[in-house]
Amino acid sequence: MALDLRPLTLGELLDRSFWLFRRHFGLFVGLMAVPSVITLLFGVVLLLFPEIIKDPQRTGSEPDPATIALFAVVGILGFTVFIIVYWVAYMITLGATTAAVSELYVGRTATIVSSYARVRGMVGKLALVTLLIALRVLAVFIVSFAVAAVVGIVLAIALGPLAMVLVFAGTMAGMLACFVYSLRFSVAVPALVLEQVTAAEAVRRSVDLTKDNLGRTAVILVFALIITYATLALFQAPFTVAAVFAGPESSTAFWLNMIGTFTGTIAGAISGPLMIIALALLYYDLRIRKEGLDLAIMMANLDSDGAPPAPPLHVPTTG
Repeated sequence: MALDLRPLTLGELLDRSFWLFRRHFGLFVGLMAVPSVITLLFGVVLLLFPEIIKDPQRTGSEPDPATIALFAVVGILGFTVFIIVYWVAYMITLGATTAAVSELYVGRTATIVSSYARVRGMVGKLALVTLLIALRVLAVFIVSFAVAAVVGIVLAIALGPLAMVLVFAGTMAGMLACFVYSLRFSVAVPALVLEQVTAAEAVRRSVDLTKDNLGRTAVILVFALIITYATLALFQAPFTVAAVFAGPESSTAFWLNMIGTFTGTIAGAISGPLMIIALALLYYDLRIRKEGLDLAIMMANLDSDGAPPAPPLHVPTTG
């Protein structure tokens, strides 16, 4: 069943995100399973790695410098490989989840296989769009903190200890500026996946669509982050706290942390899709408000004799 096509209030947008997630819970958790399994494997290795290093100490012999260096190199390479593999897997999942929301939005059937098939051949563009966004946000981050450092030095000379308070306030303002700036790119992935544009065009589309709507975008992101971290705290935090009380070096702490790694992975698979769903729905809502996408979809539906229309393509603005 296609969702009703009309501009939504902020409350309706959040409610519809939850409704869509609950109604298709298995689909979205299944899509998020791939990066979640990668995270689980990394978490298990991270717990086992210190035990492997400490094993020679249990036998009474100290590891030689060459062994220590080897462990360090393996650890760095392993972490690098994990970051790359997880990033690629998450980008694919991000695109597939967005495609699934698009299919469900217009009343078409979505499955895990069909959703991943929709982003076949788009891995490079998905990675590139996130890289372009990261570079832009990083540039703002560097400039903000460079300004804070210079101002801090000047204030330290002029005001002494009071300067620390002002520098802290300036640092917080810089972080807030980075967050607000990053909101402009919130619907770049939906634009990339659903409009079949280039990575650079998707970034520009997101900037255009979110203009004058950064407040709504911020509330959606903050709300989704709260849900994500609350779920993680509920599933994993009890085991982490219990491990601290059991003693970091005890076998009890090791197994508690291992269980927490599994439950934390489950929490990530459950809560992870919510933000993606909300941003995909925000993308549709912004296009309905700014480009009359609801009329375009309804006309396509009439032309197809009532069959569900294909996902919408780019509708240029007149502004």
